[in-house]
Amino acid sequence: MRILTIRGRSMKEALDRVRREAGEDAVILSTGTSLGGECEVSVAVERSSPARMPNRRRRTIDPPAKAPPPRQNAPERTVDDVHRRLGVLESFIRFKVPHESPVFTRLLDAGVEESLVRGIAESCAAVTDRETETHVRRRIARLLAEVDPLKAIEGANDVVAFVGPTGAGKTTTIAKLAARFALSQRRRVGLISEDTERIAAVHQLRTYARILDLPLRTIARPQDAASALEALADRDIILVDTSGLGGQNRDRVGALHRILDALGTREVILTVAATASASDLRASAKRLEGLHPSRIVVTKIDETVRPGILLTCADLGLPFSHITHGQVVPDDIAPARTERLVSRILGEAALV
Repeated sequence: MRILTIRGRSMKEALDRVRREAGEDAVILSTGTSLGGECEVSVAVERSSPARMPNRRRRTIDPPAKAPPPRQNAPERTVDDVHRRLGVLESFIRFKVPHESPVFTRLLDAGVEESLVRGIAESCAAVTDRETETHVRRRIARLLAEVDPLKAIEGANDVVAFVGPTGAGKTTTIAKLAARFALSQRRRVGLISEDTERIAAVHQLRTYARILDLPLRTIARPQDAASALEALADRDIILVDTSGLGGQNRDRVGALHRILDALGTREVILTVAATASASDLRASAKRLEGLHPSRIVVTKIDETVRPGILLTCADLGLPFSHITHGQVVPDDIAPARTERLVSRILGEAALV
């Protein structure tokens, strides 16, 4: 096995060189940026194999076995938790639900809102003790059934904006999707940043754009839209990063609405962090409903011990697009899948 490092002015150029010079058998070990600012890819190739070998299946290297992650402590019980449990217990008694079933405790420990647990409990009124867990799983699956991952359609020139509160992870999510669309699906991707208030956000997106060799335009006013769209007229999809919308600043939401209208935005995606409280998440969704989001992306699922927030997201009535589970671009993102979401809430398995 030989280890080669191949460089290029962009990640696309470096990957193209990998295919030409190392062949389809090459196994990508890592990607990064050299001290000189070039994009570089480290690959492994067989010593005895020529660089170009047709009709060979690509090999993969299993990563070293990882030690099991440290067990996360259960969330500390608070007075609010006790009140929530008493409220749910009241529903159990009223509707003669088999409250001994541990599945309801798991839902509460996962951070599912009391009102949602009550609704699930009430649906179990006619269910036997043995059937309770199966019924609850099916009920949650129905609540999480709306999944519709965003796709990049060739030749569409679709403008898709990501909106959400500050710190939700919009910029990193856009970078992950842009990388997947451009590198895996060979789509022509363009980027627009409306987040001109935070220099760090623009710099971050500009860095991703350079690495991925994607065009980026910034826009601060509706009048800037025409020139940005003209520059990106050959793109299959244009992903728009927006500034975080927190607090009660309705004027800021209105200004963003005018910019997105000027861009001819086809779709708005609400981006929220799994670490947010249910009340904050609902407040953000309410504040941004005037932008008419049509899907939801949930970020930072790896950072929470209360994935029950996913049921709050489902209760907003927006289909799930993607779930992110780390900071690595483009790996730590996955299309939403109902069964995985259910398993995550019930504490049965990792999301991906």
